[in-house]
Amino acid sequence: MATRKIVLAVVLAFLALATSPGAGDRQATPYVSRADLVTVRASVTSRFGFRLTDLSRDEFEVLDNGKVRPLVQFAFAARPVDIAILLHRSGGYRLPAWPLSARVMFESLQAGDRMSIHTPGDEVQPLTDQLTLVAELFQRPVSPSPPSPLWPGLERVVGSLTDPDRNRAIVILTDGHEIGAGPPPSSLTKLARRTDVGLYVASNGTVIVSGGSATPSARDRSLALVADYLKNLVRTTGGREITMPGTHAPAVYRAFLDELREQYLLGFQPEAFDGTFHTLTVRVKRPDTTIIARTGYTAVKRN
Repeated sequence: MATRKIVLAVVLAFLALATSPGAGDRQATPYVSRADLVTVRASVTSRFGFRLTDLSRDEFEVLDNGKVRPLVQFAFAARPVDIAILLHRSGGYRLPAWPLSARVMFESLQAGDRMSIHTPGDEVQPLTDQLTLVAELFQRPVSPSPPSPLWPGLERVVGSLTDPDRNRAIVILTDGHEIGAGPPPSSLTKLARRTDVGLYVASNGTVIVSGGSATPSARDRSLALVADYLKNLVRTTGGREITMPGTHAPAVYRAFLDELREQYLLGFQPEAFDGTFHTLTVRVKRPDTTIIARTGYTAVKRN
């Protein structure tokens, strides 16, 4: 009986989402980035995991360094996507799903969207909407040993996504082992905080972050340092981890792109563009919801 109730609740929630006011007949609201505003992209889901697309401006609250800031601009709109895929392979492991995952994401793009494929040790590749160019990049080798230099490659890719009027994301496709062999450069942290680029980590299982020391205690400390950094970077940028559940990977990636393409856009003015790191908190008044949004940014000084 309990199982039937849960199933019924899920079905009713899905129907409510599909027929909610403004979900089917809502027109896209223009949103233009402004130099005097900070824009926060947010996705909201129900307790059952369905995306909520009918929230109003009054249901959102943005806190900048703990203080509520009024929303100057608000929209729920579809914007073109710039997505960079970073292929990461650690020593001795392979990820056969790379071509399928990248191809599924590419084929799910819509008019105006762009994609680039990167390996950590190479130069930054240009964004493109041409499938033939992406297919050529699939054939490029990724050295399995030593582990790919993830941190420098990630920094280069973050810096390549610069258009503020697109929803921008980096997806690290990894085999789940040896994400890094040491702490990342501080320059990567600073760059990620200045740019509105979401970082997502996609793997076929649990991400194992490896240190480089032969001494167990030192290795454990290195493991914790790099794992915490990666988690914090994902959270700060408003990204998340994507687990590829075998044959269901196509559906997972299509849903991810839908989530990335259509988001709430919340524009506010901070008290000051003072060059320091500001914490961000996004809240909604509707109960039993989950919000995905970046949790901080650097308020770069304006000239």
